[in-house]
Amino acid sequence: MDAAIGTLLATYPAAGFTPLEELASGGNSTYRGYLSTQYGSTSDDKTSRLVGAMEIHVSFDSSTEMVTGSAYDLIDEESARLDGTLTLSGGTLTGADQNLDATFRFDGEGSLTDTNENTIDIQLTFSGDFLGVGAAAIGGDVNGSVVVNEGASKDLAGIFISEKDLP
Repeated sequence: MDAAIGTLLATYPAAGFTPLEELASGGNSTYRGYLSTQYGSTSDDKTSRLVGAMEIHVSFDSSTEMVTGSAYDLIDEESARLDGTLTLSGGTLTGADQNLDATFRFDGEGSLTDTNENTIDIQLTFSGDFLGVGAAAIGGDVNGSVVVNEGASKDLAGIFISEKDLP
């Protein structure tokens, strides 16, 4: 999965931002890609890395929720599968200057279980930009919090990159 993430990361930032005025004013697009995150763990038996596939459905119709989707096929730092998925929702265009700030935000949340039966509750915020001609991709930062086995909350940080399905 890391190689696929690297390939997408090498392709789309070089393509540049999609100007906001060029985004569709209606319709839907589906983006598929990956997220890769890290968070602090003080125990060797608890997951500290989260990598997985994503499917993001974006609606450019202002009367609906802008983002729905999921992160799935999640693995930890040892490539062990995590049970569960993360639900993606929300979504807003921020109107920010693309050269200074993220122009698109959405949320993610869910509960996962690792191979040691640890429960991992996750709250995420995805902040990024549409990239390339015709908004061919979405990429940016992932930040949030993780609670393992109802313990203390830990900060989580990482990246995401997803490519638009061909029509």
